Amino acid sequence: MQDIWEEMAKSGVRPALRCWTMRIQGLIRSGQWQQGLKALDELSKIWDPAAVPAGGAPKPQPNGDNDHLSHTGGELYDPLVPSMVPVNAAITSLIAIKEVDAIGTCLQWAESHNIQPDTTTFNILLRRAVRGNQPHDARNILQQMETADCQPDIHTFTIILDGLFHNSGIAFNLENPEAQVAAVSDIFRQMKAAGIVPSPLTYGTMLDGLLGPAKWSRPKQLNVAAARAVLDHMAVEGIKPSRHIYTILISHYFALDPPDLASIDALWERMQLEGTTADHIFYDRIIEGYARIGAVEKMLTFLRRMPKEGKFPGWVALRAVLRSLVRVEHWEAVRDLVKDVGDKDGVFRNASRLSWAKKDFWDTVYDLRLKGIELPAVEEDIETET
Repeated sequence: MQDIWEEMAKSGVRPALRCWTMRIQGLIRSGQWQQGLKALDELSKIWDPAAVPAGGAPKPQPNGDNDHLSHTGGELYDPLVPSMVPVNAAITSLIAIKEVDAIGTCLQWAESHNIQPDTTTFNILLRRAVRGNQPHDARNILQQMETADCQPDIHTFTIILDGLFHNSGIAFNLENPEAQVAAVSDIFRQMKAAGIVPSPLTYGTMLDGLLGPAKWSRPKQLNVAAARAVLDHMAVEGIKPSRHIYTILISHYFALDPPDLASIDALWERMQLEGTTADHIFYDRIIEGYARIGAVEKMLTFLRRMPKEGKFPGWVALRAVLRSLVRVEHWEAVRDLVKDVGDKDGVFRNASRLSWAKKDFWDTVYDLRLKGIELPAVEEDIETET
């Protein structure tokens, strides 16, 4: 990277903002964070402060470079003027290498050059606080954001939601259903007040946090009312659930005790009516769910749908199917499955998502052979898998 940089300098090429940003990121992420901050200082000596508009941040140029720097706050242009873009890149990189004590130096440097933190800056800091389960720091960052008159964006709310539903230190999951519904409604109200339209990712984050795997160990699903409030909001806004959301819901229904089979059937029927195409992850979850409860025929129905749609189950799903068939001693179906998975012309031969469950699958096949169960010879080298 340094050699290329020196060649650019020798040839008289003037690096654009994107080049400077990449250089700063590269130096910091490679462990040379002091050199990265030095590069940031070098940048300040060659840009043109007069080019900064009154607001303190560069405005879009109509004939710009069309270079997207949105992950660090950039726009669809690349001017070499004082900007928070390289500073945000430096902060993100410092967090990545856990040199967080140097973040203050970056912010002080920006302030000394009259560059004010933007929404992206606060989102970067907020994400670190949320992921670190530091609610006090998160509240302080939001307060600073308000003081700096930085408007939250969709990413801000997604970060807040991620922390609200996933962190064990947050008391949301201990609230009663009415309080949870009120909290969800308040989040939507705040987003509307900020002029922000929830994205599919926002809804998915909320539902995953409310109903996702981390909640399945609970004896009682305390978050169902809040999840229903999210779905109701989507319905009012005319937003169809994504495949990701349908996968969250189907997994939730199977995780209930007892599983909500009526809701599972209704959900699948709704997907069919809406024309929503299931992906391989959805199929894996529904196959695994039916296998777990012993609904063999439904399990096989969805398994057989996959190759017809050009999809292939993962090894966890295949292992679940095999074990379910063995439990009910459905040996004909076991033989068909082994052939479909192991034969070179088998319809599940391309189940290529590597997994520890692959070994379990072939271990089970090997054990069945030892017990005298006749299974077809396949090209899969079982000895290699054990």
